[in-house]
Amino acid sequence: MNKAVDQSLNSIWQEVRAKLHHIATSESVIATADKREANKLNRLDSEYWLLLRAIELLTIGINSSDRDLVDWKLSELDEQKDFILDRLDPLKKKHYGLLSKIQDTWHSCYAIFTFEAIRREKRFKKIEKILTDLIVSYINQESSKENIQEMLEVLDEKIAKNPRLKTLYQTSRLLNWVYSYIGKMSTNINEDPIYRDYPVRAKRGRYCYHLPNGCSHYPRVEKPEHQKKILFFKTIEEAKAENLDLCGSCKRIIRSE
Repeated sequence: MNKAVDQSLNSIWQEVRAKLHHIATSESVIATADKREANKLNRLDSEYWLLLRAIELLTIGINSSDRDLVDWKLSELDEQKDFILDRLDPLKKKHYGLLSKIQDTWHSCYAIFTFEAIRREKRFKKIEKILTDLIVSYINQESSKENIQEMLEVLDEKIAKNPRLKTLYQTSRLLNWVYSYIGKMSTNINEDPIYRDYPVRAKRGRYCYHLPNGCSHYPRVEKPEHQKKILFFKTIEEAKAENLDLCGSCKRIIRSE
């Protein structure tokens, strides 16, 4: 019996994985502002909802080494679903007003009976605590490139420990997008050739290492005094031997390749 269940779950998981590689995005639906667009977006929204629930159920109890990958994929799907709803909601109100009101009422009742409001309040308090801690730690420091970079690394670490706090993830995405402009300004700086043999790097006192793969947190020796703040490694294995984990931004870049 258990073997049959495991085979069935494995079959479902394989279908879900295949769907992940081929699911469309909102950009695939042509904007026509009519019922046809609304129907296509609604079907796409349902596909994302079903995929999200399936992944959440199938990965219950998954080992911690794979948990980060799953949480990142769920966050990605959540973001795509938001893009779909951003276009779908106005169309539903325009072409399916009664249905839209019924759905809104259902969502409100569902939130009440499943104590969603209580869970949302707990998530909000977690996010507020994390952001307050960051403000206390950094707001009175000089707003230098190095301090901003360190703050974003700390935020990445907080997200790794609280992967399903969607608002925190979105905040990080926006801040990293802003910071990427600053990071680009230093990528053309030529380092001393002696550092070329040490592509894997970490900041002293931090818990993660970085790769030269476009990560905006990658430590560079822009000034002689920066050398003292950086740990240099020739290989990833050397960094792991120091109990360092790959940074969140590097992981996201690798997964998107």
